[in-house]
Amino acid sequence: MKVRTVATGLTILFVAVSAMAQNNGANTRGVEGTLSATADANQGESQSTRDKMFLREAAETGLAAVQLSQLAVQKAGSDEVRQLAQKIVHDRIVLNESMSPIADEMGVRSPTKLGRRDHAELGKLSSLSGEAFDREYLVYLVKSHRADQKAFRDEEKKVTDAGLKSVVDRALTAIDENLTLLERLAAARGIK
Repeated sequence: MKVRTVATGLTILFVAVSAMAQNNGANTRGVEGTLSATADANQGESQSTRDKMFLREAAETGLAAVQLSQLAVQKAGSDEVRQLAQKIVHDRIVLNESMSPIADEMGVRSPTKLGRRDHAELGKLSSLSGEAFDREYLVYLVKSHRADQKAFRDEEKKVTDAGLKSVVDRALTAIDENLTLLERLAAARGIK
């Protein structure tokens, strides 16, 4: 049965290729064109998949930055950390809102809760106060902003969707600025 099915499939393939070759001097360019179009479609599909993964991860890190920074607004030991946390909350909410329509269009759902690592960090920060809170918050946010900066720069190089490219460009400006401020506050506390 298997041999018969394979033989039938090969026969159909042979007939189709022969018919193409006999069709007014046609050559295998038609087959190559089909393969090229398929490769182009697969490239577009894989880019779309990468864009979707990026949007999902950006939404997750954005949610974490908002929730951790909202806690910092309440618990920070210094006014500098509190003010920067408020800026990060504002910037990330704006970013999340600008990405949301693009994510919706691509069928990417926004997360409603923190991932395990971010949830654990929120729990850890909740138990701290004063300078200990500030140090832990800065260490975590510097690390996460560096990762965000890399992810957004990578996406900026590869993105093909014009709307997403515009959002990524604007986001990078805010991420770069906030990372500089975070690193400055961290360095003032001896955190590298």
